[in-house]
Amino acid sequence: MKYVRLTMKLLAIILLLVALITNDFLPFPYLLGIGVVEILLLLLVWKRKILQIFVVLVMLLSSFALLYTENIIARLVTYDPLQVNSVSFFTLKDSSILTVKSAVNKRIASSSLVEEALNDLILDELRDEGHTGELITYSGIYEGIELLYAGEIDVLVLDEAYLDTIMDVDPDFLTKTKVVWAIENTVEKEVLNPDIDITSEPFTILVIANDNYGSISKNGRSDVNLLMTINPIKHTIDMVTIPRDAYVHNMYYSNYDNNMDKLTHTGTRGALNTVRTVENLFNMKINYFIRLNFSSFLNIIDAIGTIDVHNTYAFTETSSTTGTPIYFPVGDLTLNAMEAFRFVRERKVFTDGDIQRGRNQQEVIKGMIKEMTKLSTLSRIDSIVSAVAGTIETNVTPKEIMAVARQQIQNLDFGWTLTGHTLKGTNALEGTITMGFNKPLYVIHLNADSLAEVRASLMANLEVGE
Repeated sequence: MKYVRLTMKLLAIILLLVALITNDFLPFPYLLGIGVVEILLLLLVWKRKILQIFVVLVMLLSSFALLYTENIIARLVTYDPLQVNSVSFFTLKDSSILTVKSAVNKRIASSSLVEEALNDLILDELRDEGHTGELITYSGIYEGIELLYAGEIDVLVLDEAYLDTIMDVDPDFLTKTKVVWAIENTVEKEVLNPDIDITSEPFTILVIANDNYGSISKNGRSDVNLLMTINPIKHTIDMVTIPRDAYVHNMYYSNYDNNMDKLTHTGTRGALNTVRTVENLFNMKINYFIRLNFSSFLNIIDAIGTIDVHNTYAFTETSSTTGTPIYFPVGDLTLNAMEAFRFVRERKVFTDGDIQRGRNQQEVIKGMIKEMTKLSTLSRIDSIVSAVAGTIETNVTPKEIMAVARQQIQNLDFGWTLTGHTLKGTNALEGTITMGFNKPLYVIHLNADSLAEVRASLMANLEVGE
């Protein structure tokens, strides 16, 4: 029995040391304090049978808790190097074509704007089904839709990432058509390597969100685009919300003479395409990105509890399709998840539409940051991670997340200063490379002076000096 107790004590010490050495979440002084206190307690009760069992149990529990924190953050960041998108084959609702077999040797069209490899994949899959013809090509998505409606093609091939965009300009598209076949297109994601120390060097991060719920495994529009420069030395965050309808160069089509597009469309070609597009717009490198949807957004605030915002414009939201519309008065407000969701989604009641929505989005981001940097919130990191696991795509590593959390715990009395900016612009109707230049859409031409002013502020926050 004596040797059993000795073995238990030695194992408890070894497990504690392993947990302390491998833990990247708590600051070193905290870990040192835990280790010293628990080992001293064990030495003090070394020869007391009952007490030593109690201390060993405490050591085992604390060791498992420390090891568990590593697992918590690892669950938050689930990076898949492969992007899988569905490519669907649409026919008119009353078409006699019901399956891919009945589509063989019909007039099948795909966009000339997609990567050549995708059209090769589509053709190879059709060849396997017995198709001997070539693909008809169209450029903008709406051109393809018009060809289908006019009866000039029998089957329209579309990446489903475009569906939300299509429904914006043609709400009846899915009632006029049917899907007769679908294939999966799997490609390797581009990797964004930040090559920076997130705790000691200023960095940039782009937060991208879309209007969808559920999984973010597939590409979709970039409906919210929040660019931030974060200075961990000065504890300052400078941010700007870029209007979803900003008329920008879509860098996925950088080889085209005219690649103008709405910023929201860039997300259909992946989060990294939105990053490259915003880098080009501001002429600055972006180190990190976080891509999420409204499921992620709601889950985070649910886990936090509530957030505080300052509202400068009284309004009754119209974005909700169920429940009673919410009135938001001017002043300081405390919002739960659903209230915050409706607060940031509304744009139709504002004179300056998406510009005011961008201001509201910044207020919510500020409120979330303030809550998430409190010790009371950090102590509930398990519930927060559980709420958002699988609904966030990012190139921020678990180790970097834990390093930031550790730094915040170590400097709880050091608050962050947050500054927000608004980009000015003028409304217009313009064609886009995604939907076609023959289909004018609502866009915002960003003011060059406003863009330069905001860029200067963002870049100033990246300076290390006082």
